[in-house]
Amino acid sequence: MRRNLVIAVLVVGAAATMAWLLAGRRAVGPVEIEAPPAADLSADAGAINTSPGTEAAADVPGESAAPAVNMQERATNSDAAMAETPEAQQEAYAARRVVELQDLGMEDDSASLDAILSELNNRDPSIRQAAVEAAVQFGSRDAIPRLTDAAAQTEDPKEKSAILEAIEFLKLPTLTEALGQQSQPAADASSGASSNP
Repeated sequence: MRRNLVIAVLVVGAAATMAWLLAGRRAVGPVEIEAPPAADLSADAGAINTSPGTEAAADVPGESAAPAVNMQERATNSDAAMAETPEAQQEAYAARRVVELQDLGMEDDSASLDAILSELNNRDPSIRQAAVEAAVQFGSRDAIPRLTDAAAQTEDPKEKSAILEAIEFLKLPTLTEALGQQSQPAADASSGASSNP
């Protein structure tokens, strides 16, 4: 019995010590290591100015001070250099044009449809695909002849299949037409029944 009591006290003591240590770490927080201040060359005096409260490090003969490099600046500069490549510019243009075509697909005017259909022959496949999708979204059967021409001109089987599916979709009757066709036989049947005495 006494042995169990001693073990319990030790376990509780160890748990309390661990909790105290963890609470102390949280209160202190992460240790921040401050980067050495970058030297600022004064144009007027040619002297090195440092941040207030810091002293300049003594120069060691034979060693030159390495220039401070800002990694974020370097990443930004490399991103800017990559953005200037023709491939990156084309990708950015294609992405913008795809979004524009998606927006045009939700419009309801002939100028928007013409803008969509003009991209069916674009050299960028993502823009051509977006044009087909926008034509389907637009929902006008006026797009069918231009889609048929685009299907005849493409040699890519996936692209041709997508265009032909878009054409078949646009040929389907609209909800209004389908409801009109369903009510037409009922009207014919009722008029035929009333004419027979």
